[in-house]
Amino acid sequence: RDLHSFPTRRSSDLSSDDLMLQTAIRGKLEADAAIAGHVQVRVVELRAVLTGNVAKKDASDRAEQIARATKVTVDNDKPIVAAKVANLVKVGN
Repeated sequence: RDLHSFPTRRSSDLSSDDLMLQTAIRGKLEADAAIAGHVQVRVVELRAVLTGNVAKKDASDRAEQIARATKVTVDNDKPIVAAKVANLVKVGN
């Protein structure tokens, strides 16, 4: 079977809600000095997955807290929030 016949997910496949939420979470993660550059986020179907490496557990916990607390509101509609957050951030070396 031709490898090109299998579908792959691209950023263009993300819903606008996923993209807006991912952008908002990423901005807040990058604003936190202990997390910036160390934690990445991907949102698909309003499920946020955090990955990366941090020195201390409190930075990992803070990243998860940011992902859970981030809300995006467009035109006074119901806020867009992560339905689920998976924290896969590694702590330590």
